[in-house]
Amino acid sequence: MFQAALEASVKLLDEYERGQLPSNITDSELWAAQKTKQAIIHPDTGEKIFMPFRMSGYIPFGSPIVSHSLGT
Repeated sequence: MFQAALEASVKLLDEYERGQLPSNITDSELWAAQKTKQAIIHPDTGEKIFMPFRMSGYIPFGSPIVSHSLGT
């Protein structure tokens, strides 16, 4: 599911950059695609960021580590 959303977002943004954007695409869809791409793709390398190292993975992956550290 996430891979398909990422591929669709990247494709939509590529079409926008080439000036071949379908007429039924709204600004909010473009912003959502940009947000998806920026959350997953590293801006310098263009590679996917491993989930625990993304900002969206900070709480789910970091909380157990912090809780354990504080508990010992």
